[in-house]
Order: sequence, then C-alpha cells, then structure tokens
Amino acid sequence: DCNANGIADSIDIAGGVPDCDNNGVPDSCQVNPCPARTLLLDQGSNAANSNGRALGVPSEWQIFQPFDVPAGGWNVGEIAIDGFTTNYADGSGGTVRLFPDNGMGTRPDETMSLASGMFNLRFNTNFENWVYVPIVAELEEGRYWVRIEANNPAVYGGSINTGFSGLQSLSRGSSGNFTNPASPIALRVVEGTGCTADFNGDGFVNSQDFFDFLGAFFSSTPEADFNNDGFINSQDFFDFLGSFFAGCE
Repeated sequence: DCNANGIADSIDIAGGVPDCDNNGVPDSCQVNPCPARTLLLDQGSNAANSNGRALGVPSEWQIFQPFDVPAGGWNVGEIAIDGFTTNYADGSGGTVRLFPDNGMGTRPDETMSLASGMFNLRFNTNFENWVYVPIVAELEEGRYWVRIEANNPAVYGGSINTGFSGLQSLSRGSSGNFTNPASPIALRVVEGTGCTADFNGDGFVNSQDFFDFLGAFFSSTPEADFNNDGFINSQDFFDFLGSFFAGCE
C-alpha cells in the first residue's frame, strides 16, 4: 500500500490506477515510473496463469533460462523477470546471475559468472509485476544463461511466470539434478546505456562520480534511482557501488 490509502496496490491497479511499466507499483509512488527501455529480448509473461516455475521452497529450486545473442553482440544493462512471492521469509529475496554456455548448448558454465544482481518479487499472482535487475555485461554472439535463485532457499518461496516465447528453461533442486526442459520463463533483456559507473558522464570513472551520486542520492533527485525501480533507497546505493567498483572497459 505505497500511497497509504488503505487499499493494496494490486487492487488499486486492477481498479484502474496507472502502472505504466507493469511493475506492480502505482506510478504516483515512483520517482521515475516509466524509464525509456530498449528491449533486446522480451519473452512475455503469462501472468494470468499462476502455475509458473517454483523458486526456493520446497526443494531449494533454482531456475535456468538460456537465450541467444545474435551477431554483433549485445550491450546489456538490465534483466527483468516477472513472478510473485509466496513466502517473504527474511526479506533477502533472490539473485539473478548471468553465465556463458558450457559449449554444448544445453547447460551453463557456472564457473564463470559474468554479472549478478539481487531482487525481490512482489506478491500479486495474476498481474504482471516486472522486476528489473541491474545486470551490466557486454555479450558477444552466442548462447548465455540466466540463473535465478533464492538467497535463503530453504525458507523463501516464490514463482517465476512462464513466458510466451523463447528457449526452453530448466530447474534444479536440492538433489543437484536438472529437470527436463520445460516452458520458457517470463524474461526480458534490456539494452544498456553505456558506462553506468561514469555517473556524471564526463568520460572518466573517478571519485567525482561517487560524490555526484551521493549528492543526488541524499537530495533524492530522479537520477539517484540508479536501478530504475521507481524508488530511491539503499538498493540504489549498493547497485551504484557495484557498478562503480566494476568500472568500465
């Protein structure tokens, strides 16, 4: 209930309150509700069907979604997933990790994490609630894998919606065995906007970027919403730090 009107956000939105980016939060509660995004891949979300892919309990489920990058490569800035939380547990949410293929086309190379970011899904089970996770990577042509996992998988419970298109996904539980390929999940790959660590856009990554971000953060100016989730909070600070220390090529 972000606007404290005594009505759950999901009910507000179902009743016609604007949610232009379909993230489950009314636009009036967000600093920048509709950032311009270029989708490199959009597998869609079958949100009306709540029978998605289990995440976390009961078997510490992880979800794996492959995708192919065409010739010329992609500059990735975010990966979005759609689903819902069933047991919030300790609030630690989950992590999205990006891996290259292992060369066989059927499994990721989990020894080589290319990028990662944390997320928390919302609770509505029948509407789109896209969550955008900062994942910055330059990808050459080839196959890559997204792994989605709960940070406390023994207690967290959630579900990732199925998509309408894309390669088949896999799951893996506490046994360590992969399931048979099944429907693709609700996944988007968003084009990056260049070097996010260069916060002030002067062509250099240095202490001035850090101080400029701090100034924006403590002033709550729109650009401080570093992860474009519509809110300015500690997650923006941590996401900026991760980008800042990663630097730019």
